[in-house]
Amino acid sequence: KSFSFKGEDDFSECWKQMSPDQKACLKKDFLTAAINESDKNIKIKICDTMATITENVFGMKETWPELIDFIYQGLSLDLDDKNLGNIESVLFLMSSIFGLIYEEMISKLDGLISVFNTFLNHNNYDLKTRTCQVIGEILGIVKKKDSKKFKDFIPKILEHIYNCLNAKNQDKNVKLCLLSINDLICAEPNII
Repeated sequence: KSFSFKGEDDFSECWKQMSPDQKACLKKDFLTAAINESDKNIKIKICDTMATITENVFGMKETWPELIDFIYQGLSLDLDDKNLGNIESVLFLMSSIFGLIYEEMISKLDGLISVFNTFLNHNNYDLKTRTCQVIGEILGIVKKKDSKKFKDFIPKILEHIYNCLNAKNQDKNVKLCLLSINDLICAEPNII
């Protein structure tokens, strides 16, 4: 059976019409593509599509345990140059879907905070920016008592923004960080 769609709304209709085997195949193929793709920009686009799939999976009360495993495995990779693209794409995916996977991730919040701290102490601008995005998204969703666990990140995020402003060719990171800090302020004004 062939499916075509023009946007997320069309994809939702398409998703409803797919058989369980087709859905399983699509989910598996996108996970495989995200793992195997070497180009960081394409990997981000794959993860963006995975976010759309995730919206449909969770919107129809279906499950995708392999996605959660993929996220945890991505966050657990060694922090070296060959893994940075994979880690950044997992962070991008998390920032896109955290509201959907909140229940699966909240029990690991302290571990995530530790990982984010490591990422914010790394020297890679893109990694720090993606980490800022995830933190902003998480703070918009977690309960107030959990949001206090993130207060130590604020100086690091502000320092990263400052460093991006002073570095060359970091306009994209500046824009993304400013959006993240805006999300932080909107979600948790007292944290600043």
